[in-house]
Amino acid sequence: MKSFVYLSVFTLLIFTLSAFTIQDAYATTFTAVQSGNWDDPATWGLAEDPFSNTTHITPDITIVIPAGVTVTINNNISIYSGGTINNSGAIHRGTLNNNSGGTLNNNSGGTLNS
Repeated sequence: MKSFVYLSVFTLLIFTLSAFTIQDAYATTFTAVQSGNWDDPATWGLAEDPFSNTTHITPDITIVIPAGVTVTINNNISIYSGGTINNSGAIHRGTLNNNSGGTLNNNSGGTLNS
């Protein structure tokens, strides 16, 4: 009986931990590696453009703009609940919409210019 209780607690613990792991499995972070346009793959250190003319930053997507990097938004950006932009550099923005509780962190030293 004692081993059954231990097994049940262990199983519940594993199930609970795996639920948190699965939730984060689809999280994606894009970090600007150089100054440039939002839709330029080189800005993000990628071979192809991860963003279209209208970009939706949806849950589990985080955009990081480090200090010393300037990103120019030349299209429409919408941040939705669970989506995040962490800015420590500079954002020259076109249209930036914060929809339904998205997060825009303008960290120390970060600037937003229109």
